[in-house]
Amino acid sequence: MNHRKKDKILVNDQIKSREVRVISENGDNLGIIDRRDAILMAENSELDLVLMGGVDDDYPVCKIIDYGKYKYNQKVKKKNKPKQNKRKEIFIKTVNIGDHDMKIKLRKVLGFLDRKMEVVIGIRLKGRYTGRTDLAKDKLIESLRSEDIRIDNNNWRISKNLVAILLSPH
Repeated sequence: MNHRKKDKILVNDQIKSREVRVISENGDNLGIIDRRDAILMAENSELDLVLMGGVDDDYPVCKIIDYGKYKYNQKVKKKNKPKQNKRKEIFIKTVNIGDHDMKIKLRKVLGFLDRKMEVVIGIRLKGRYTGRTDLAKDKLIESLRSEDIRIDNNNWRISKNLVAILLSPH
């Protein structure tokens, strides 16, 4: 199925319904009008008739607006839409991470928490440390407490080769 066709906005003669529900540029409901008359109304005011609702409706909703301006505003809205990712993940590759390296990771965690993001911080266990989840959990608890980061004991995710905790913003 062609996805572009689904997202395409129908304008003026591209609208195939005989009668449409028309909304003026001021937002006033002009009622159900013949499509050709609605296009003439739009052309008289040097604007376009743009389909706003679904094509499948009995009387699709159309609005008399400047199509170029509408398209630009839609593009700006899409660009300025906030990102949906509210959770960051930071994984440490070994239990034997140096103190300074751990502080750098925790500084990043604090930055994400200040920006009201959830953070998953974890340690991957490899080699002889596989299965030694107690070491990894102790290392995380010790490091988080040294930076005064609040720990909720219900948010641990522990498996044979991973120990992780979900931290929520304060």
